[in-house]
Amino acid sequence: MVRYFTVNEVYEIAEVLSHICFNELQQRLNQLYVDRESKTYMEPHYLHLYNQLCQFFNKAAQEGDMILLSFD
Repeated sequence: MVRYFTVNEVYEIAEVLSHICFNELQQRLNQLYVDRESKTYMEPHYLHLYNQLCQFFNKAAQEGDMILLSFD
């Protein structure tokens, strides 16, 4: 099944992502895993993925692209 984000949706998502404070996200992830008493949290990995996601949406928004999503 293929879904998509329109050009306007891509722009809106990029805008929302740009307003998320990196340090606040890091604190929330830390709290989430402290609450669960999990020892499997890989903070650098998740934060790196967040950075990649922001870059991806920012580039797509700047270029006026739509985004296709495919889930198998």
